[in-house]
Amino acid sequence: INDIARITGLSRSTVSRVINQSEHVKDDTRKLVQSAIEELGYVPNMIARGLRTESRMIGVVTQDILNPYYIEALYAIEKICREQGYALLHMNSDNSPDIEERNIYHLLSMKVQGIIMLANMLDSDIRIVSQARGTTHVITMEGIISGVDSVTSDPKEGINAMVEHLLALGHRQVGMAHRSLRSYPSREREKIFRKRMKKKGFEVSEDNVFFGDDYIQQIDRAYQEGRLPTALFALNDSTAIRIYGWARERGLDIPGDLTVVGFDDIQSSEMLQPPLTTIHQPIGRLADLATHMLIDHIEKRDPFDEMSTQRVGIGTQFILRGSTGPPRRDAAQHAICL
Repeated sequence: INDIARITGLSRSTVSRVINQSEHVKDDTRKLVQSAIEELGYVPNMIARGLRTESRMIGVVTQDILNPYYIEALYAIEKICREQGYALLHMNSDNSPDIEERNIYHLLSMKVQGIIMLANMLDSDIRIVSQARGTTHVITMEGIISGVDSVTSDPKEGINAMVEHLLALGHRQVGMAHRSLRSYPSREREKIFRKRMKKKGFEVSEDNVFFGDDYIQQIDRAYQEGRLPTALFALNDSTAIRIYGWARERGLDIPGDLTVVGFDDIQSSEMLQPPLTTIHQPIGRLADLATHMLIDHIEKRDPFDEMSTQRVGIGTQFILRGSTGPPRRDAAQHAICL
């Protein structure tokens, strides 16, 4: 401001009114200041400005940015924020609750007006979550926190149809695979899957559950030892895609030797060979609803009210493609169904 005032010969207060878009400035004066701004290459510090005024920034916390699901969700969220005049700050937690907690702290320190938590790992009793609820608007997408608005997909319909399909094909030993069970969606999908299998008379053996950063190695070990289940349910498409790669390295045919079912229906799932059988959730619609709900709260400045927490659920759909088939006769040794 000092530099612009010196170049233009205007007072600091006049320059400040132009920068802050005050209506009480003559057009000629505004043009003079804008010309000086361009000459100096001045860029306003939005974070510093947010300490005094509204930042018009929204923060988004994801768990695994390498998962195409989050890329699709972020694309939709950013598009809406841009249309509504908000900037987007993204932080990735790499499936770590500790990093997620730090990310929320950093977003609060930047004075964001709202936070969207995608597939949160933290619960309402974590201190930083309570702090966030008390100081800014928070919404979860594909997650549940007590007292926080949420937009989630309901996996029940899709998973139930998937289980019926696998059992009708003749699969009886059905397992699960995923990198992490820390996030709400993963826990919910596992719970519903186990419950549906049990209702149909089949328990999910812990020997048929492959979780953790080394889940591919666990699957490979089970295959070599001849104890791989005839079916595995990958809790997201990203997991299923990695198993496609493992099967290819092992020379296994999909679906002849290997049946694969994923979850999410990301754009690339249909482009696999064969196309992936999966459970569709409307990623774009979820992101659209979550972002608009958050901005509505910001614009209306709604006070926090735990009694009026909104829970919006959207159904899922089983999508049958080319990656499922009946188990081989020697399936106990060779077949996998995800």
